Amino acid sequence: MHFEIYAEHPATLADFYQGLFWWTINKAPGIDYYMIQTAPTDARGISGGLTYRPIPEPRSWVHYVSVESLDQTIESVPPQVCSAKDGLVCHRG
Repeated sequence: MHFEIYAEHPATLADFYQGLFWWTINKAPGIDYYMIQTAPTDARGISGGLTYRPIPEPRSWVHYVSVESLDQTIESVPPQVCSAKDGLVCHRG
């Protein structure tokens, strides 16, 4: 699993998240991208990134999840949680 946070001021937000959650956040050399580690490398955490917002929206986190089979994973989700109309849309109730 991986997540990305988009911001208008990534350095400021990196400082905020480091102070709030004690995340380790390091700027990637040569690019405007910050690498986030939510837990020590020997623990189970989620890695992520923080960068400039590429467009005015989305104003949210972007999550990436890796699964063995997308079709099997979608089939295992209760129908009241996901809708395939206009693409797959899932949300928690």
